[in-house]
Amino acid sequence: MKVKLIDFGVLALRWYLIVYMLSYGFSKLTLSQFGVHDDSILEQPIKDIDSFYVAWHLFGRSTFFNIATGLLEILGGLLLIFNRTVLLGALIVLSVLAQILIIYISFTTLPIFLALRSR
Repeated sequence: MKVKLIDFGVLALRWYLIVYMLSYGFSKLTLSQFGVHDDSILEQPIKDIDSFYVAWHLFGRSTFFNIATGLLEILGGLLLIFNRTVLLGALIVLSVLAQILIIYISFTTLPIFLALRSR
């Protein structure tokens, strides 16, 4: 019974990741995820704009970045569906999520990351 419960939990998390990757992948393919939608932010001097908004705006300006990362997210999500390709899908998703983590750490202004940057 315990093994079946663990298997169900892993399967549920796997499907959550599939839906997550597919939804974000399609939002990138439609060029709707990135960009700054508040023009007042972009009218400020660049030194006054939070680095997150600058990065988010620049990611939105690159069609290649959106399509490439969107296709990788969709490919990884689709490969997670099938048992024969789940390992390859997991490796692709892991690399995409590692990139997202690096971007998040690099461009967010959470106090802990500011403390790390000031060293």
